Amino acid sequence: MAENTWEILYLKGKWFKKIHGLIFGLMNRFFLLFSLHKYDFLLVHREESPVGFPFLSFTFAMLSKKPLYYDFDDAVWMSNVSKGNKKVEFLKNYKNPIRLMKWAHTCLGGNTYLNNFASNYCDKTLFLPSVVDLEHSHRGSKKQDKNPVAIGWTGSHSTVKYLKNVESIIKEVLQEKKVEFFLISDQQEENLNFDYTFIKWNKDNEAKDLLNFHIGIMPLPDEEWTKGKCGFKLIQYMSLGIVPVASKVGVNKDIIGNNERGLLCNSKNDWKKTLIQLIENSEMRRNFGAKSKKFIAKNYSVQSQVNKFLLLFAD
Repeated sequence: MAENTWEILYLKGKWFKKIHGLIFGLMNRFFLLFSLHKYDFLLVHREESPVGFPFLSFTFAMLSKKPLYYDFDDAVWMSNVSKGNKKVEFLKNYKNPIRLMKWAHTCLGGNTYLNNFASNYCDKTLFLPSVVDLEHSHRGSKKQDKNPVAIGWTGSHSTVKYLKNVESIIKEVLQEKKVEFFLISDQQEENLNFDYTFIKWNKDNEAKDLLNFHIGIMPLPDEEWTKGKCGFKLIQYMSLGIVPVASKVGVNKDIIGNNERGLLCNSKNDWKKTLIQLIENSEMRRNFGAKSKKFIAKNYSVQSQVNKFLLLFAD
C-alpha cells in the first residue's frame, strides 16, 4: 500500500480512499508478475496482500520453483481486525498465511510459538526476532537516577486496549507515588481512566521520546493471539536501558527471563507491587537497565542478526 493509504487504513470510514488504495496496490502486485523472472528469491512479510489469493507467491514458488521465504511476527492465521475495518473482515482470507507456509522454502518466525505452528506446514523454520538498530536509531540510554520517575507505554491504537487490563492499577500508582505516565501512539486514546501525557508516534523521534520513560510496561491477556506477539515493546524499552515490566505471557518470558532483566506479573497485585518497588528503588532500575541493554545488543539488534538473515540467501 502507498503511504497515504496506510495512514488512513485503521481509521473509521474513508471507504472510497481505502478501496482506491487497495485496488492500486493489487494492480502493482499484478504487474510484478512480469518481472519475477529477474529474481532468485522472494521474501514475503506477513502477507502478500490484505485480500485475495497470493498469486505472486504461488507463481514464484510453485510454478517457477524458486525459494520463497515467509517472515511473520504475529499469529497471522488467526482472526484479528481493527474496529475501523470490522465491516469488511469477510474479505480477509486467513488461509493465506498457511498457504504461504506450505509454499515456503523457510519460515522465519519471530518466536518459538510461531515457528512451532509453521513447522506443521513447512519443513524448515528459523527464529528471526524483531530487532532494533543500535547504531542509527536506538542509541541512547536512560539515566535511571533522574527524577521524577515516569512510567510509559508505546504501541499502535489497536493494542492500546491491553492497557485497560491494568488501568485501575496504573491510576492507583500514579496517585499514590506522584509519578508521570507517558503514552506514545499513532492516535490519542480518550477512554483511559488515568492522567497521561500523550506523544504522537513519530519514526524520527521514536527513541528520543521513549527516553521519557524510566519503566516501560507491556500488559497482555493470556490468549492464543498474544502468544504470537514478538515483544517489540520490550525490545525497544530494553535497548535504551528502560526497565521492562510485562505480563508473564508468551515471548515476554524469554525476553525478560526469570526476572533477570526486568519483572514479570501474573496478577493485578503483582503489577502494583512491582511498579511501586521499581519507582522506589533506583538501584534496581539501574541494574535491570544495564542488563537489558546488553541482552538486546547480543540477541535482538540488527547488528546481532544481520548475518543470520544474509546467510538465508547464500545457498
